[in-house]
Amino acid sequence: VDENMKVAHRRNAVLNEKFHFRKQIFPQSRPSTPSGSPKVSHATLPDGAAGVDRSDEYELMTINEIINGNPEKGFPGLLGLVNNYLNTLNIDIETRCEISKYLELIKRRANGSLMTAASWTRDFVQSHPEYKHDSVVSEKILYDLVKRVEQINKGEVQEPKLLGNFTV
Repeated sequence: VDENMKVAHRRNAVLNEKFHFRKQIFPQSRPSTPSGSPKVSHATLPDGAAGVDRSDEYELMTINEIINGNPEKGFPGLLGLVNNYLNTLNIDIETRCEISKYLELIKRRANGSLMTAASWTRDFVQSHPEYKHDSVVSEKILYDLVKRVEQINKGEVQEPKLLGNFTV
């Protein structure tokens, strides 16, 4: 977790970095004893218990792979799991469509077709007419940024690079 947090703080980590993530989201079925009780295995012990090395349970993945999956590796991705779960529920079509819009937003942020909030903010500041490329965000730039975010939140202005065709 600590290593992933360090990586996550890097600029454009969503697009350019890899994170440690479990290869198999669901634990493998555990063998049982003749009495039917489960055998204790390394998979049931907490990380680091009894010197167990669990590094083979994880691999480096991009955020796109973690969220959207990697069919070549047989990894469904978190959105695949969420969609499979939602398909088992008795959800009315209107609610399912609304949920799908949010999941699409997450999918597109993960695959890089939409900017993250951090990259959009950086882009806004760097393209502001008063920005001097000196890492100083003046009160005027900050005011304009906050006003723009407020306009987006109220639905007064669209930001396709940030939200695509998603409307607030």
